Amino acid sequence: MPRMMRLSFAAVCVLLLSAGPGMAQSIDTHPEGALRVATPNDHRRSAGRMTDGVLRLDLEIVEAVWYPRGPEGPEIVTPAFAESGKAPSVPGPMIRVAVGTPVEVTVQNTLDRPVAVRGLSDRGTTKAERPEGAFEQDADFFFNDPLLIPPGESRHTRFTPTTEVTSFYYGRIEYREQAGDVNVPGGSGSEGALMGALVVDGDGGPPEHERLFVITRWGGREEPSTLSVTFKMMINGQSWPHTERLRYAVGDTVRWRILNASAIAHPMHLHGFYFRVDARGNTDSDSAY
Repeated sequence: MPRMMRLSFAAVCVLLLSAGPGMAQSIDTHPEGALRVATPNDHRRSAGRMTDGVLRLDLEIVEAVWYPRGPEGPEIVTPAFAESGKAPSVPGPMIRVAVGTPVEVTVQNTLDRPVAVRGLSDRGTTKAERPEGAFEQDADFFFNDPLLIPPGESRHTRFTPTTEVTSFYYGRIEYREQAGDVNVPGGSGSEGALMGALVVDGDGGPPEHERLFVITRWGGREEPSTLSVTFKMMINGQSWPHTERLRYAVGDTVRWRILNASAIAHPMHLHGFYFRVDARGNTDSDSAY
């Protein structure tokens, strides 16, 4: 019988435990006046630049064209995050630092409507108590007050993470009072693309060769069949069968970090492979087993 591959997970799943290679953060060369094309994000690199011990990152919120089902699939127009001077991506640019590293982020809103951005903050700070009867997976209650950015303007924020965590930041075009429905991080409508991973490592830095996979969901008018209870699921911005193919040698031990930003529960399982859960977490912190 063939040997079974063993997979070691830093299974850090936000909200609920769940379960061709992407071009991450490519240079932006879109023609003037044309919508920018959002690339899938394989999370192999962190965005921003380290200057005097501070991670500094310039983000833009732009209108982009997204092809989660491959270049021949539906063309989805959606707001997306982009690192300044680079192509937008879905998910957005990954912010990854060690505990205690100050992070400075400037976000420019190029849209013609206001955006509320949440998650660009230390997870150790106090958050408002969740109102009675609030939807359990509503991400708005897991984060501090949003960064409100009017059309055409920029806002700056600075925070210093104090705990290890695998989490995310995200934007909403309509606020709860105006939208009248639940805003979950996977998003209802094509706003589900407007999010990015935020990972805070321990003093030792990121584990060698670790891969991060971000699960999101999407549903929109471009594809009426996606407007169902579960919407459509994406991994690193792509939908099956266009997701990345992973190739390993027999006997390899690999480490995956799974970030579930979809608010949809699905037990983690693999067909024909063993795995061990090393850690799990929520939007506040990670806990090793």
